[in-house]
Amino acid sequence: MFIKKYLYPKRKDSNLSINILLSFLSRAGGAAIGFLIIPSIIDVIDKDNYGTYLSIISFFVLTQILDFGVNNVIKNKVSGHLEEKRYLQASLYFTNSYIFVIFVGIMFIVLSTIFYFFFENIYVYIFNLKSENSDWIGIVFLVICLTLLNFLAQPGINLLYCQNKTYLAYFINFIGQLIGFSLFIILKETYIDKIYLTVFCIYGAPCILNIICVLYFQFSDKSLVKIKPMLFDFEIVREILMDSLRFFIIQIASVVQFQLSNYLVSIYFNPYKVAEFNVYNKYFSVVQILLSIISTPYWISFARFYSSQNYTKLNRELKNFQNSVYLISIFLVFQYLIGPMVFQFWLSDKVSYEYETSFYIMIYYLLYINGATYVIFMNSTSKLNVQVVTSIVSVFLFLFLLKYLSKLIGINSVSIALIVANFYGILIAPIQVMKFLKNKLKTVF
Repeated sequence: MFIKKYLYPKRKDSNLSINILLSFLSRAGGAAIGFLIIPSIIDVIDKDNYGTYLSIISFFVLTQILDFGVNNVIKNKVSGHLEEKRYLQASLYFTNSYIFVIFVGIMFIVLSTIFYFFFENIYVYIFNLKSENSDWIGIVFLVICLTLLNFLAQPGINLLYCQNKTYLAYFINFIGQLIGFSLFIILKETYIDKIYLTVFCIYGAPCILNIICVLYFQFSDKSLVKIKPMLFDFEIVREILMDSLRFFIIQIASVVQFQLSNYLVSIYFNPYKVAEFNVYNKYFSVVQILLSIISTPYWISFARFYSSQNYTKLNRELKNFQNSVYLISIFLVFQYLIGPMVFQFWLSDKVSYEYETSFYIMIYYLLYINGATYVIFMNSTSKLNVQVVTSIVSVFLFLFLLKYLSKLIGINSVSIALIVANFYGILIAPIQVMKFLKNKLKTVF
């Protein structure tokens, strides 16, 4: 009985505070595992191999943009229909979105397989691999297959967000991390190929569990929104793609700047620096995890209140969101100050804590999370015209600054380039939100 209530709570009982609290517990567990994983992996495969592993994983995060922004459209469209109990309409948009994602996923695996068998030198060049080490080519293909599974699971995970079950999506991810980490610890002494073991356990376990859970929910009688092939409608697919195009452009900018930092560091520096930068990034990204815990429920709330044009509740929820982010910002500064003690306890002498490097990363995250408050608000309303233009500009600005500054100031150039390229969230989005709430629908963005 308890499990059924947890998996399928009634919508009226799903309030924002409980959602955030349960999400926090799951993400806190996932973050703890994430911190434990790093020293364990470095001990098993050494820092250089860990850097190469991170470069490959980071590169294939690119596949999250291959949905062309469809997953964000699912959040805005499906959550609105669910709020009004229009389950058939919700299933209509969910089905057509998923069919498109499946089609793209099939194309992705076909092209990746062709490159693997006939143009494997491309992977050697992309990841700066030693040509004589063919083992990494096989690892690349394993990562591709696991990434495809995760890619196909994402619309189903997004459906949980729309149903106010953010906590459940995070709980599934936490269990996947826990299973993977446990298998890694158990098998690391006996399994011969340590790198394959690392990829399959640490990266693969959450991907596999995601797709299993999505399939379970889709075949469950309790699910109100399901994939129904008879609802396929090319015009609906076309409508979804038109709405998602702007999200797609923004996602490209986000992935290039934020998700591919490890890969870009490997190009301008070396795998050792990738591992070092990732450790600093992992430490401070705790605040990004905290932001993600509260941002998705707020995104859904913003979308619902905007759909009903309830501006009083929009203002109230935005202020609550801002206050939560201010608390996270205070924690971030405290995190910076106690860094040396944490690093000594966490990593011993594997990676030393440098105040200068960590300062730039801290400033980036401080500005990022505060700007994200307004960016998420605008995303939930689908008013994205200005953000689309600035996203395109920010990509070129980031790449130019990184290439130019990397020769002058080294690894800190990554953080500085990220800070400058985030000008939309820091400067423009706050102005947009204030004008939007003041003028309501009169202003077009």
